[in-house]
Amino acid sequence: MLEQSIGSVDFIALMKLLEEIDLMQSSRFKSTAGTMNLFEVSGLSHYENQHSHILAYLMDGNTDHAHPEFGLLFLEMINQHLAANPLPIEKIISVRREEAFLNGRRIDILVETSSCVVIVENKVYAGDQKNQLSDYFQSTKKEYKRKRVILCYLTLDGSDPSTFSIQKKELEKLKDQGSYVSLSYSTDILNWIKSLHVRIDEHVLKSALLQYTDLLEGLCGLRKENYMDLKSVIKSMSDMCEDIDSSRLQEVLQNTKLIEKGCQFFIFTKFLQDLEKKIKEKYELAPSSPRIFYTYKQNRYRPANIEKWKSDCMNDFEQIGIELELEELAGVGFELENLLTKPNMCFGIMFHGTKNETSYGLSKDWESGKPSERYKIVKENSELWGEYIKVNWIAENLFTIGNKKPEVDKITNWFVGEWESNQAKAPKLKHPSIDSR
Repeated sequence: MLEQSIGSVDFIALMKLLEEIDLMQSSRFKSTAGTMNLFEVSGLSHYENQHSHILAYLMDGNTDHAHPEFGLLFLEMINQHLAANPLPIEKIISVRREEAFLNGRRIDILVETSSCVVIVENKVYAGDQKNQLSDYFQSTKKEYKRKRVILCYLTLDGSDPSTFSIQKKELEKLKDQGSYVSLSYSTDILNWIKSLHVRIDEHVLKSALLQYTDLLEGLCGLRKENYMDLKSVIKSMSDMCEDIDSSRLQEVLQNTKLIEKGCQFFIFTKFLQDLEKKIKEKYELAPSSPRIFYTYKQNRYRPANIEKWKSDCMNDFEQIGIELELEELAGVGFELENLLTKPNMCFGIMFHGTKNETSYGLSKDWESGKPSERYKIVKENSELWGEYIKVNWIAENLFTIGNKKPEVDKITNWFVGEWESNQAKAPKLKHPSIDSR
């Protein structure tokens, strides 16, 4: 249980400080002239696929920006991490997006030259998939036998992938071979974008590069106002923390991370409650309403028992979700994998108390854009999910500071639409027991 004092730091004072900083940021944003960024205004700033589109466009000299040197500068940027065995800087043959891969997976960006193939796996906020990077590298290596394959893992801060995606031993081997690099938006991509020079008459391209640079600085906390906020935080925390030794401060840091996870849990549960409310409103005049359940592992809880559901979820924070019933043992629903280790928001057909597998054809036009940009198969043949599909947009809306209020109406309409389209295809399952608490 969290005590009011965290390692001699007053927890209440800390929360008040965070509230003051939030108000200060909002006030500064409203009062500062010229802060408009088209990427942010259009709501695209946290979309992983949109970043991949932009990066691939800039790398490809065959696009209408007509700057083949942009892609060569990208290869030079990679070489900064491959000092012992650099790539040859040669003409880029192709830059492909969402390259089809086994098991329904798609490589974010694939760059090919006459002697090399570069895989770019882009992770802005999405989590790793099981054996994802290992499979990508091995499959590409098999397909391009005569070419050197480089695996690039791109994140905001340049961190390495989890062992869920590639085993540590295999990753270290790729590093030793000069076949793997970690790239960051905060340094590598920003420096690359800033190195792209355009002619004086290319006003639109120049403006786009400036806007994208500003966007990345915002995502990575590198704008001038972020430094102002940091100074304010340090100044405000000095009275609380300057007399505490480093080991105690490490405890404070660890506990604040737990506070963050706790906030995510309540963001998630409040979203589910809002979703339940919207679904009930949508069916208020309907002759019959779908049955709604909150779920924890394979157990169902009626909305009236939400406190019991919350209490049980706190056992391990695994497989938490909401479901619209299709049949007695199946429904369409959202689920959070694991709040602590894999906070991935997923959508699919949920099965309870059975190992029966059913394939559902889910509608893929719930949001504009190509289906391949909206859906990624994370896990197949699961005991709990006939189709286990990750919806990055929902996860970003729930767990991203920049989106303070999830678009519950939009999610609800899509969610109910999927329920309606699959209701007729509900599996006729028979099982002696089910927990409908």
